[in-house]
Amino acid sequence: MNLKPSAVLTEKEVQRGLKMVIGDGLATEVMTTLTGNVFLTAMALLMGANNFQIGVLAALPTVTNIFQLVSIWLVRRYNNRRAVSVICSFLARTPVAVMALLLILFPASRSMNLLISFLFFYYLFGSIAGLSWNAWMKDLVPDNILGAYFSRRSAYTQTLDVSLSLVLAVVVDLIKSRYPQYELITYYYMFLGAGIAGIIVGTHLNERLAAVFVRFSTPTTFPALVAMYSAVLGVFVPSGGSKWVIEAPYVMAAAHALQVHLGWVVSAYDLGEALANLVQPFWMLPVLGLFKLGARDVMGYTIVVFLALTPVVIVLVTLLGLTLPYPL
Repeated sequence: MNLKPSAVLTEKEVQRGLKMVIGDGLATEVMTTLTGNVFLTAMALLMGANNFQIGVLAALPTVTNIFQLVSIWLVRRYNNRRAVSVICSFLARTPVAVMALLLILFPASRSMNLLISFLFFYYLFGSIAGLSWNAWMKDLVPDNILGAYFSRRSAYTQTLDVSLSLVLAVVVDLIKSRYPQYELITYYYMFLGAGIAGIIVGTHLNERLAAVFVRFSTPTTFPALVAMYSAVLGVFVPSGGSKWVIEAPYVMAAAHALQVHLGWVVSAYDLGEALANLVQPFWMLPVLGLFKLGARDVMGYTIVVFLALTPVVIVLVTLLGLTLPYPL
């Protein structure tokens, strides 16, 4: 990734940057919603937080704003707002993903001290990145569209925020009422998804992933690769398809580069997500609750279906993809 500033940007570079800022805004909104005060407080209470610890969590975003002074010093010292913003965004978002992995994989590590420590660095580096980002955007976005552009960006992010919050609230409520033993780990997965979303887009990793797709596939094999990628990621990061908001930019960029039918790429991605749903049980919890069944009562059957359908899906997305012209 090139973090060196350019004295002059071409029109193509400006338009590309504006699209990336929209994508970053959506990813940031996903991260903020998943780790927001409402869900964070609920998770902390389930982890046994006392009133003082809840107060510390609420105060962290405000207290760490003092580190915006560090952002001013870094920009003046290195004269590179882009580098300060991107690097600090990475340093802010990585602790969220690492913390979630520790909480999921090592139950013995589940403590409020761990949560508070990692969130401190999340908010600290976020404060540094935010100030440099604001200054960077002032020069990137042309003055004649500045207000309209950020109004449109705000409309997208707020729509995503409201929609995602409502969906998550319904899902968490269903899990709490039907399978309360999964409620806490659901929050852990939400934090994991938030960290991954922030890292991928905030560090422009999506560009590198698009290049990897192009390098290791052809127009013929690309739909099958997308389906397998979606299935593997869906097993480890179950999201009900919401992770597509983060993955779409680099998956579709690779589809354009390889000139593969765009609609079919989305369908292949959806089919891969459907395969993942046969392996991990989160999607079926409300249905199991209605029929008063446990996950182990059906998982054996769904695994068999997964093993039977996986080669069928791979073959069909490849063959049918050959019949569809680029772009739509």
